[in-house]
Order: sequence, then C-alpha cells, then structure tokens
Amino acid sequence: DMDRAVAAAEKAAAIDDDIAQVRYALGRVYYRKTDYESAELEFLRAIDRDENLVDAYHELGHAYYRQGEMALAEEKYKEAIRREPNNWVFHNSLGMLYDNTGRHLDAIAPFTTVTTIAPNVHYGYYNLGITYYELADLDRALEWFNKSRQASDTQSSEADYFESVADVKSALDDFSTSAENWRKVVAITPKVFHPWMQLGDALYFANDERGAREAWAIADSLARAYVDVGGPDDNKALAAVAKIAAVTNNRPAVTDHLDQLLGLQHLGSEDHVRITTIFETIGNRNSALSYARQAFASGASLFNFEVVPWLDGLRATTEFQALAQEFE
Repeated sequence: DMDRAVAAAEKAAAIDDDIAQVRYALGRVYYRKTDYESAELEFLRAIDRDENLVDAYHELGHAYYRQGEMALAEEKYKEAIRREPNNWVFHNSLGMLYDNTGRHLDAIAPFTTVTTIAPNVHYGYYNLGITYYELADLDRALEWFNKSRQASDTQSSEADYFESVADVKSALDDFSTSAENWRKVVAITPKVFHPWMQLGDALYFANDERGAREAWAIADSLARAYVDVGGPDDNKALAAVAKIAAVTNNRPAVTDHLDQLLGLQHLGSEDHVRITTIFETIGNRNSALSYARQAFASGASLFNFEVVPWLDGLRATTEFQALAQEFE
C-alpha cells in the first residue's frame, strides 16, 4: 500500500534526518506516488547531505521532468553523467528527454552512447529506432529496431520490437501487417490498453471494423481501469478512452474524459496531437486546428500528424498546411 510506504519512509526520515540515503528513499516513494514536488525536495535534501550520491541527481532530473521543468531536468541528467559517465541509464534518460521534447537529432548521441556502454542492452538500439522513426527515416528505424531485437532477452523487449514494427508499417499505410504485429504485442502484454487501441485502429483501416470494435472495447475497459487507479500515464489513458469514444460515436464519454485530459498539467506535444485527433474525429475542426498549433509549438513535427490516419482530412486543409509551413 503506497500510503503505508510513505508513512514508513517519513518515519525513517524523521529518525535519521541527516542520512542522505534515507532522504533519497523518501524521494523515491514520493515519486512513485506522483508527488513530484515532494520528491524534488527530498532529492535536493539527499544531495545536500551527500553530494556524491549520484543517483539522487538522476532522480531529481526525473522529478523536474515530470513537472515540466525540462531545462532543469537536462541539467541534472548531465550532472549525473558527468559524475558517472559509464552508467548507460543516465545517458538513456537524457536521450529520452530530447526525444520527448522534439529534439530528435540531439537524442542520437546519448542513445548511441548507450549502445557503446551497454551493447547487450536493447534500449539504446530500440530508442535509436524510435528517434529515426520520429525523423521519418523509416528504413533506418527498422534497422535499429532489428538490432534491438537481437540484443533483447525478455518478453517486454520482444513486445517493444513488434510494437515498433507495427508503427512503421502503419506509417507506410500497410495496416494489415501493422495489425499482425499488434496482435503479437497484445499476446505478450494483454493487460496494457495502448496496444489494444492501436490494434483496433490498424484493423479499422484494414477494413475489419468488427475486429476493430472488439479490440477497442478491450482497450476501453483497460484504459478506464487505469484512470480509476491513477498513475503517471493518466494522460494517455484519458486520451485513449476519449478517442475510442470518438470513433465509436459515444459523445458523452468523449466530453467527460476529454475535459479530464485538458485539466491535466504539463501536457506535451504527443498529448496535443492526441487531442487534435479527438477533436477532428468528432468533427470539431476549429478546435483540432487550435490544438494542432499547440502541438507544433510544443515540438511536434509534421510527421507526427502524418502517421495518424484519422487526421488525413485535417492535413488536406489549407489551414493545416499553412500551420505546418509556419512551424517548418
């Protein structure tokens, strides 16, 4: 129980206030509870007590990232790397920050470093694949995804591989092959909502509406359960429920979950693309264009819109094309 974990960690901190590891452990507990401000404070206290506690800099970077303080997060990730340059996890976190804020060219160097430091770990190869996918270099993306599979030794990394191939095939409008790969993903991770939703989309655009609706129903159930519990991916779960409601014409559910999504703090470019998709699907073109602008402004590329088949109509408008040129 998370509340008990917090209480136990706070009690330990009260007893051993001057021990850096105790403050660090309390910060980790707050972070898992998504109380990022309290986590930040505890990581700072840990560093104040022991400036050589390198993991505290890294975790502090995570806390800043979750609060939308990207410059501070980058600074702390780099400080962790400076103090422990052969820790591949630190380089990977820096690359993830760059990728998730649209700085894909910057992400190449830290991910390449991961493959050098930890050649038997699949994350560096996989994340390079994601980076080149975001750069619309699909051939190179597949090359790195294949390398990630060769280095993988777990079911979760297998799922990552099939998911990445599914995304590439969808970007190439090969929805049947995309669906085949999404089926492999849901076989490995049947309790995760995102692959089921993507399977539904692939089946829909492969002209299997019945199969699409069955997959969406499973995704909807899993995403709603996630929202009820809460967690760091609430934004993705709320967007999933709202989008599924949009494509299945359940307008009350669209309104309810979209309102909750828009009420979240620190929405990023991916969130804005998702919101654009929801508004476009329910026929609210003006709001779709408004959030497309926010997506571009927060780092989204034209490719991020091109890989969403629900947005084909929006992309064909002169208003969207002018918007894309403005942010080119």
